[in-house]
Amino acid sequence: MEYVTLGRTNLMVSRSSLGTKLLQDVSEAEAVEILNTAYDGGINFFDTSSAYSDVEKKLGKAIYSKRKNVININKINVKIIKRIFYITNSVFSKRGFCS
Repeated sequence: MEYVTLGRTNLMVSRSSLGTKLLQDVSEAEAVEILNTAYDGGINFFDTSSAYSDVEKKLGKAIYSKRKNVININKINVKIIKRIFYITNSVFSKRGFCS
């Protein structure tokens, strides 16, 4: 497996990552087997989202003992973040903290 530096960090990640969305459709035992097979094949870069049902739990179970060697990228809902930023920015603007 080829590894590359993740952005401007010192983290080394596998050039190939494993998207985990489809793991929501398999049992926990099957998901753990798939994730461990990927890890054993050199993949240390996993892409998850809290929107993928119980995938984060399955990933956690599979990689618990290896977690210091795994990078997990987690997507978030951008609409929620934009709304939080808008509300926060509006509050700060009204209080004179930003222009």
